[in-house]
Amino acid sequence: MEQLEASARAVAVAAVADRTTLGGHVPCVLEAEPGDACYEAVAADLGRLAWRRPLTAEEVGPLVAIAKDASAWGGGSFATGLQYELMALLQSPYFIYLVEVGEPDPVDPAVRTLTPTELAARMSFFLLGRTPDAELLAAAESGELTTDDDVRAVAEAMLARTEARATLSNFYSELFQLRDLSTINKSNELFPQFTSELAYAMKYETLRLIEDIVWDKDGDFRTLLDADYTFVNPALASLYGLPPPPGQGFAKVDLAAEQGRAGLLGQASFLARFAHPAETSPTRRGQFIRAKLLCEAVPPPPPGVDASLPTEDPNKPQTMKRSCCSTCGIPAAAAVIRCSTRSASPWRTTTRSAPTGPSTTAS
Repeated sequence: MEQLEASARAVAVAAVADRTTLGGHVPCVLEAEPGDACYEAVAADLGRLAWRRPLTAEEVGPLVAIAKDASAWGGGSFATGLQYELMALLQSPYFIYLVEVGEPDPVDPAVRTLTPTELAARMSFFLLGRTPDAELLAAAESGELTTDDDVRAVAEAMLARTEARATLSNFYSELFQLRDLSTINKSNELFPQFTSELAYAMKYETLRLIEDIVWDKDGDFRTLLDADYTFVNPALASLYGLPPPPGQGFAKVDLAAEQGRAGLLGQASFLARFAHPAETSPTRRGQFIRAKLLCEAVPPPPPGVDASLPTEDPNKPQTMKRSCCSTCGIPAAAAVIRCSTRSASPWRTTTRSAPTGPSTTAS
């Protein structure tokens, strides 16, 4: 609670010190000597934006009372009252949480549906990653989010905004665990080329492919898995064994079949993120695929199953794939787990002195 109060205070102090932005929503705060009526305007107009719905008279009253009391405590200072009113708005559960109480469905009163402003807030956070603006709230309040066609029209308009692209990138950065890619550990001895700059390029490659599929091609999720092209800069091209693109930026390149790469599961971001510092990891990659792409929960091993890896015979080297699957007695999905790629992503034909390949025989 102390951190929340400190954050609210910092925002309120900054807003009162420079009222330009605040004045765009509540013009009276820019007047030379605003009166108590301005506190009501702040509660009603700014409160509507902060709480994402119109405030009732019962909600406006206490906010105005806080402002007046703070002003009196501050020697009649309007700024002091405004600061504490803003702090109260920003510490309210209606600001902190996305409150969805709903209203009775007109067809079936036993069921509650989202109110228009609740729907506007949900759409804005989902598609734009931000609180609804005044225009969207006005549309909701005027009945422009009543029918399915209304909702579709508003959603399509929101998707045309630049914020929608950033929101989608943030979603996939979280889903594919790309945000901390530059902080993962890789063996400096085995992968000296793995730097924070290369990690950024790996992340950007994935997000740029998603952007191309969704926004430029209007494609679907299948293309994310089997795309025969990608976007690389010189560092990433070197890692993949591709000719460098012109300049230092990213360029679209086609992936030849002999590259052994296609879509997300062949990209360096996925391969490096779900691997050990010095080894590939079929289990980590398989866990991600099953949980995040197939939306299945991976159950614990059945009782009595020994999940430890067998002791390796140095005279009979095995790939990581075969080591992992020798205990389970089922074929290894090499095409999915991508065992022919290393911890930091170059394609290889041998591992642990044993040949890799598309074989799915666990021997």
